[in-house]
Amino acid sequence: WITARRSRAVAIHHRLRRKLHKAWKRKHLADHVIFAMETDLNALAVATSDCQRLFGSPIPPTMSRHGLRCLLLWLLALPVVLAGSVSPIVNA
Repeated sequence: WITARRSRAVAIHHRLRRKLHKAWKRKHLADHVIFAMETDLNALAVATSDCQRLFGSPIPPTMSRHGLRCLLLWLLALPVVLAGSVSPIVNA
């Protein structure tokens, strides 16, 4: 059932909410426990929707170029910085 859904996280969230509702209807858990679990499920749903929104938004080209240039500068400066801290190689 979970692989057939578009979003696995939302499918799991709905299944947990249904199971919690059944436990509340059958009086398997105390009301304060149900309330605490419902609060945790709501916080989980907010975190899930935030993550889906972040993963679904594209990276702007300017940010991509900036990251590439910073990485290139760091890689080019790395040998210069390491040259002073590494002992010289002596061929014997």
